[in-house]
Amino acid sequence: MTDHDALIGLAVRLEREHRGWSQADLAKRLSDEGSKWHQQTVMRLENGQRALRVRELMSLADVFSVSASTLLGEGYTERSDEERIAIAYRAGVQSVIDAATKML
Repeated sequence: MTDHDALIGLAVRLEREHRGWSQADLAKRLSDEGSKWHQQTVMRLENGQRALRVRELMSLADVFSVSASTLLGEGYTERSDEERIAIAYRAGVQSVIDAATKML
């Protein structure tokens, strides 16, 4: 996948975590909106392993009550280096936690 896929995945993860939702919670909300998603679909998207279709982008924006441009990373590149590092660090820490949890 591309850097854009990774950036979208990061934006989705941050929006989801900001709301305190699990990946399964987000998948259910998207399924309720008519998109058949599973927890693994969310995981692959957040890890940059799955491209996003336009209608899925719009469904995600609706579920999160944000603009599609927010999920496309608008504003991310204008952030300071420190902010970008902090965002990437939080996402990386969560990835390590997720991987460790799977190993248990």
